[in-house]
Amino acid sequence: MVMNIFPDKILKMKRRCCPVFSFRSFLFLFGGWFYTVTVANQDNCRRVKFMKKKDGYALVNHILKNISLPVGMHTYSNCKNRCMMEDRCKSINMGPEDKDKVLCQISDSDHVQHPSDLKPTEGFTYRGMENKCCLSMCHNNATCLVGFTDKGYKCVYQAGYKGERCEKGEGYYALHQAYLLLYVCVFTCSVFISDKTPHTNKDEVYRYKVTARDYLLKQKYTKLKTAKTKIEVTSNNPFKAVFTNLNATGRRGPTSLGSHYTGQDHDGQVTLISGIQQWTVPYTSDYRIEAIGAAGGYDKHSSSAQYRGRGARMIGTFRLNKGEVIQIIVGQEGGINKQYSSSGGGGGTFVVRGTDTPLIIGGGGGGALAVKSRHEGCDASTNTTGNPGYNSWSGGSNGHGAETADSGHSGKIILC
Repeated sequence: MVMNIFPDKILKMKRRCCPVFSFRSFLFLFGGWFYTVTVANQDNCRRVKFMKKKDGYALVNHILKNISLPVGMHTYSNCKNRCMMEDRCKSINMGPEDKDKVLCQISDSDHVQHPSDLKPTEGFTYRGMENKCCLSMCHNNATCLVGFTDKGYKCVYQAGYKGERCEKGEGYYALHQAYLLLYVCVFTCSVFISDKTPHTNKDEVYRYKVTARDYLLKQKYTKLKTAKTKIEVTSNNPFKAVFTNLNATGRRGPTSLGSHYTGQDHDGQVTLISGIQQWTVPYTSDYRIEAIGAAGGYDKHSSSAQYRGRGARMIGTFRLNKGEVIQIIVGQEGGINKQYSSSGGGGGTFVVRGTDTPLIIGGGGGGALAVKSRHEGCDASTNTTGNPGYNSWSGGSNGHGAETADSGHSGKIILC
């Protein structure tokens, strides 16, 4: 599971503008410093928000530079400034003091894009920044730079591409048969058009796909009845797979794949064993995986369906190898009780490497009992333990559902 490392509170903001810049320092609300500048060209101005530090950790495998800085009261600020001045920098590691020097490492990735590379490291402190690029804002393998423009990112174009997000190219954008309702852009048009006729590119038929995913990225929770796992390749390889619960209901998993994945990118790559979907990775690459837990059930009361527990939505990027098997369980909707009070909790969505190595887990929503308004405790937690219910018992832990209840009331958020 991706660790919930940083709270929403932003401790510091820095701004850098090019080609001419100057710094003026002001005491910020949380006791840090706020740096600001003025420049004519707004696209070259970098505004960086650093998040709360993580002591005893360092991000490995993505170091751009190792810089030796003098020890002093502004050492952290100096390291952050070095990061801010390097367009590709997304996080920093501060190493242990050695005499009168401290190691400053600036990296071109962070804990969101590569969570498995954030390692416990004695004597180091990790600090990432608010990273809009982790949402895959740039298309067609363009380079995404953090902190530029008022959107918090900018895309560096490749030859033949234009548009704010490098979405418009010189040729046709291919529309895969399995995604006929997605948006596509043809040639150099200035607006997206919806088209049910596949377009082809003679050089690489399915390379360029533009999906309307901005709205989905803004959703914190799944729709009430929908749980799924979505897997996309982050490189040029054209692969996108959406795994569902195959319309299974109740406590038991699905028993047949049916035709659910026919014609899709993962058609023929999935088998089903004891209700668990076994997906064979088609090629080695970085995969962006999104796991959404199922909603909880509802009871006979009129408002229960509206305010029942919602599943969590978790996103991470992982390096997968061709031929390895990934086990997937997609959560099933919690039990619905139209005759009495109380209902079942939703199932979690699990993505596991090998036999027992979790990659990412989206918890299921809690069961509802005569609810009349929205309670956050009924929704799934993004931590490793379930939320306590509203005016009720504690949630599940260690991969198990809540174990304390009685015959007349619901349990809590469940993670299995």
